[in-house]
Amino acid sequence: MKEYLVVLMSAAAVLSIALAVSHNALRGAVRAALGLVLLLSLISPLTGIFSELISPSVPDAPTQDAGSDFEKITTEAFEEGIAGALIERWGEAVRGCSVICRGFSVSDMLAESISVALPRSALNIDYREIRDFVAKNFTRGGYCEVYYG
Repeated sequence: MKEYLVVLMSAAAVLSIALAVSHNALRGAVRAALGLVLLLSLISPLTGIFSELISPSVPDAPTQDAGSDFEKITTEAFEEGIAGALIERWGEAVRGCSVICRGFSVSDMLAESISVALPRSALNIDYREIRDFVAKNFTRGGYCEVYYG
């Protein structure tokens, strides 16, 4: 409390000096601006109290291990999403395909390169069409390898 009063008194003194040395033509505008600064410095401690009451508590940032788990889970979900997109586009013939991403970036949700292993039931599907679709939609202009396995 003592520090708060010292800060307020010193702020008032500095603002009074600034008002005294201001130009006469701008005295009204300077007075309004300095008054606003003093008012904001008066209520600034209260905003911290109100923000703690109003805002919900935010959990702590994840640790390094949690970050790597997050990346692992996100990469697996991305790979499953690619497999789902292939099934949606080419049907049941590609069900059971395996997708592996390399150089996956969580921030932009794209991979450097992707490998897709199609099941034998997809032999009648043109692998180049799948390769182009995956490279265009899921890589950063990278490479997609498609093979039957």
